[in-house]
Amino acid sequence: MNRKLKILFPIVFISQLSFAQLFFSEYFEYSDYEAFKLVSENRKRWTFFHSENQDFNNNRLIDKWEDIKSINFIEYEHRNKVIRFELKRMKTEILREDVMRNEEIEGEKVDYHTFFTHINRNEIATWDDPNLTAYKPNRKYNFEFEILIPEEFVFEKQNCDEPSKANYELAGQWHFSYAVLKGNTMPPISIRIVCDEWMLNLNPDNNSEEKDEDFISLGKIEKGKWVKWKFQLRFSHKKRGYVHLYKDEQLIYSQSKTKTIFAKRSTDGTLSTVYFKIGVYKPHWWSRDTNVSERILLYDNIHISR
Repeated sequence: MNRKLKILFPIVFISQLSFAQLFFSEYFEYSDYEAFKLVSENRKRWTFFHSENQDFNNNRLIDKWEDIKSINFIEYEHRNKVIRFELKRMKTEILREDVMRNEEIEGEKVDYHTFFTHINRNEIATWDDPNLTAYKPNRKYNFEFEILIPEEFVFEKQNCDEPSKANYELAGQWHFSYAVLKGNTMPPISIRIVCDEWMLNLNPDNNSEEKDEDFISLGKIEKGKWVKWKFQLRFSHKKRGYVHLYKDEQLIYSQSKTKTIFAKRSTDGTLSTVYFKIGVYKPHWWSRDTNVSERILLYDNIHISR
């Protein structure tokens, strides 16, 4: 299996940041989720559809079994506040007996798409606005953020040598706007937790069946340690794009003159856009072997510029 990891000696690039347009910085200095949501929606920075618990049985309450995701703001060591994402695995009997066998929960028919969209993720996304925080083809962007894997995080152990078959998590992803194929797209670029490794996944052709060779090892995960990531990206449907990835200020992966997205325009002819997501997304939690019943990730210091 070719992971295509390129360990590069530090290279000094002429900085573009001094001339960069800053889209926004986010330090997560909020009292609670509701305050964060109010400020973010007023400023059109983040959207929250995938971070909120759903009333699957339509009783106008979030029952205990539906309460599987939360976002909190906590002080962590010397930092003021960081954002904490938590996602719990829903009770097996709800999925296996009610949804899979009877196609209902407590007498209410289940919308499969909504159900399986929400039970595997707790994420926020930059606002999908082409003039604000959605990102366009053939332009250069810088995404900087920090992630911490807590000490109590339990690594998955199955299929670690075949990352496309592992029960991995996406911890950050760049995804197409809904207008592109009406949402039937895969993230062209994502950073993942595969067992005990950080991995970069590149899928510029929108392949629904993932390949091991598209998973690029970025090194072992150190629990309890903040990792600073910097992605320099150019989204291109031709071989004009690039991915330059820094880990703790060190350039660890670089690919230039390459295809990074599969389409410049949506099916209706409008210019495609890409948005950025953070949080926990565990797409195969129910369909693959697992060791874990919860996921917690911490983030801090997001800067997006061009």
